[in-house]
Amino acid sequence: MATAKGARMVGKASEVLLVACGSFSPPTLMHLRMMEVARDCLMKEHGVPSVRGILSPVGAAYHLKGDLASVADRLAMCELACATSSWLSVDGWEASQPDYVRTGTVLDELARRLAGAPHQRPARAASDAQVRLVCGADLLESMSAPGVWTEESLDRTLRHGLVVWSGGRGDIAELAQSATLKKYLRPSQWMDAHRISLLSLSLSL
Repeated sequence: MATAKGARMVGKASEVLLVACGSFSPPTLMHLRMMEVARDCLMKEHGVPSVRGILSPVGAAYHLKGDLASVADRLAMCELACATSSWLSVDGWEASQPDYVRTGTVLDELARRLAGAPHQRPARAASDAQVRLVCGADLLESMSAPGVWTEESLDRTLRHGLVVWSGGRGDIAELAQSATLKKYLRPSQWMDAHRISLLSLSLSL
């Protein structure tokens, strides 16, 4: 695990809210597997007693993919994918926005609602739950590439923390120490559980 100095360590969290943002057109078994592996890692390897998870589909204005199913259909598919889960749910805030919403803004909104009234809290999570973005190594690779993400977007996303599933792609530790990302991190170990690597990052507020 790698964290920034002064950041809250995930091992001290009473609950973590894992968030997967994406098109989910459609949601796949790999999306669900990524969430399950992240949850197992936090609970078994880092001692987090409670983990909840959210799928957050992008809105119709998402401009990087032209073959999206409708917002209504993607929300319905995500709801079906989570229907039998006791800890996974779907949040429609991002999907309901008329303009494209950056990942950091989605995480900020979820954190804001966690601090609100109980009926506002996403996934019935605790008010002090720590928000963590869950993603694949391809997203971390895009973060490590100069000029792909703005510094503001990186700041807003990484301040919440990140759990990365390698899925057998690339060296996560090497990506995390790239020139673009290493200023957010201090070197530490990363783990390989059942051949699936997870790296948790945090940025101090």
